[in-house]
Amino acid sequence: MNIWKIISLLIVIQFIMATATEPLVLIGGALADENEAIYQQIINFGGGNQKARIGVITAGSDPQDAKANAEYYCNLFRGYGVYDCSWIPIDLDHKENNQDPQVLSLIAQMTAFFFGGGDQERISECFFNSHEDSPALSLIRKLHTEQNVVISGSSAGTTIMQGNYMVTGGESYNAVTQDKPHSYIDDNYPDDLSYDPYPGFNIFTLGLLDTHFSQRGREGRMIRLLDFSRISYGFGIDENTALVINGTKGKVIGEGGVWVFNMKKINEKKDELRASDWEIDNVLGSYLTLDDEYDFTTNSITFASWKSSLYGREIHNHPMTPTDDIFSSPNNSELKDRRNPNEMEIVSCDLFDSKGSDTYGLTYEDDPTYEVDLTKDRDQGADGYQGYFNDINYYAFENLKIDIFRY
Repeated sequence: MNIWKIISLLIVIQFIMATATEPLVLIGGALADENEAIYQQIINFGGGNQKARIGVITAGSDPQDAKANAEYYCNLFRGYGVYDCSWIPIDLDHKENNQDPQVLSLIAQMTAFFFGGGDQERISECFFNSHEDSPALSLIRKLHTEQNVVISGSSAGTTIMQGNYMVTGGESYNAVTQDKPHSYIDDNYPDDLSYDPYPGFNIFTLGLLDTHFSQRGREGRMIRLLDFSRISYGFGIDENTALVINGTKGKVIGEGGVWVFNMKKINEKKDELRASDWEIDNVLGSYLTLDDEYDFTTNSITFASWKSSLYGREIHNHPMTPTDDIFSSPNNSELKDRRNPNEMEIVSCDLFDSKGSDTYGLTYEDDPTYEVDLTKDRDQGADGYQGYFNDINYYAFENLKIDIFRY
């Protein structure tokens, strides 16, 4: 083997090592008690029912609820037959425990960790000391990297796993209309897109993360933050759904799906008459559902074997009527409970099950109105997939072209 082949091989090995990760179970929030597949996945990574010792961390909770929330999760894990489950007692009222020898000893005994939801800023405050790893976080990180101890999280417990530009709040409409994302939460404009100027745990290093994704119409805020940060990939995880990562691949389990946004081919647009408006086109969005796999080394998707391409077998002649609530606005209801959850996912899947090539949606808010154009372009690799599993109909797709601009 000549020297150039050796160098090429070393580069490939180095790239695979950079994209490989120890086991992670990243859950999009609202995890149902009866979602056996996700709970059992965590237990299996932890050594199985007879060996797993689950450490539950509820630092994201209000401190007065942290212990009760941990006991709730432990009871669920015990109900699934886990060998042992313990609360790791670190919360806003007990931050000093992040260096307590007894707590560190407890952490060292665990074979799996579960971070509950709440507020990722609380988790950050509890596990960093002056923006440096606390002894507790250092130990969890060491167990994860050296002993393959699984780390799982739900909602805020997933969001904290990323590095720079961790999202801290905001609605999609505000994200696409505001001047730029804030590095702080603005109490006067709580729906504006904001991010933490300091990184999260940086355990997931392959892109941005967000949760409660389709249900709360977070596509716009993810795309805006990706563009602002110049990060190439973003992963938005639906409620009661998990992205299970082991090595270089991630697999979707659970009820919903995972959006993947690819910013490699974007074009930013500026209207000469409205130079301050943010607009973007040629974002590529994919949506993976049950049993679909994502390869982080090639950024490619393998759809479940029981799903088939929709190309040539679409049900509808035309896409559904364009929506006027593409980002599932909370303002479209007096109760702020989102009259149209999952709207962009629904519109996108319908497009792939129609013979049409494009559709669009408008924002519910109209000062100004923004438009989202969706195009399936086979020259860019767009394709939809569909299949039944346990009598449930699942859709998935890849490389949907997304353009966002002022209407």
